[in-house]
Amino acid sequence: MLWKAWLVAMHAGSDIMIVASYVAIRVGIWLFLRRRNEMVLRPLAILFALFIFLCGLTHLVQMVTLWYPISDTQGFVKLATAAVSLATAILIFPLIPKALAIPSPRAMNEANEGLRREIAARNEAKPTNK
Repeated sequence: MLWKAWLVAMHAGSDIMIVASYVAIRVGIWLFLRRRNEMVLRPLAILFALFIFLCGLTHLVQMVTLWYPISDTQGFVKLATAAVSLATAILIFPLIPKALAIPSPRAMNEANEGLRREIAARNEAKPTNK
């Protein structure tokens, strides 16, 4: 980078924004999982959160290497990111049918509305005891 200040600042600034974004995404996934602990795709979501964390860590280490020669650490973090990325990529495809089987909110609302109409119709058809 020839130690051009603007170029170092651009790389470091970009990396820190990417790290912050990845942390925010990971926190979002964690908050969602805490509120929806019965989720069928929970293992994939956890693996995805780990993947996002490691991607952010890769950028953080890359930023640090602008000033400190920690290529060993950078290599190990990239290796861990590659392993989790590969595992996520492999595991996502068998889970697609399970994800597609989860009813959409609209489908659930329509089903609930149909049940409400059926209950109302049954209540109207009941003979009253007076």
